[in-house]
Amino acid sequence: MGDYNYKITVEVETPEGLRKGSAVRQIKYQSTPFAIVQTGEAVMIDMPNGKTLFELMDIDTREIHFATFYWVKRPGFSGGGFI
Repeated sequence: MGDYNYKITVEVETPEGLRKGSAVRQIKYQSTPFAIVQTGEAVMIDMPNGKTLFELMDIDTREIHFATFYWVKRPGFSGGGFI
């Protein structure tokens, strides 16, 4: 088994048009004990109205899990919030 790098691109249709984001990730296989390890960044997509969409991915030995959520900057707050 070998390790490999890949680029993932996510496209989202919005009323204002197509938005895209991409990231590079690495998959490593370990044989003892068997494991699949993924490293890399979340895909971030700048959405209309100042929102950022994040695509996250987790791999285990049986399946791949995806999660997507927004991060919104709130006026007067230096951080952000989930919606």
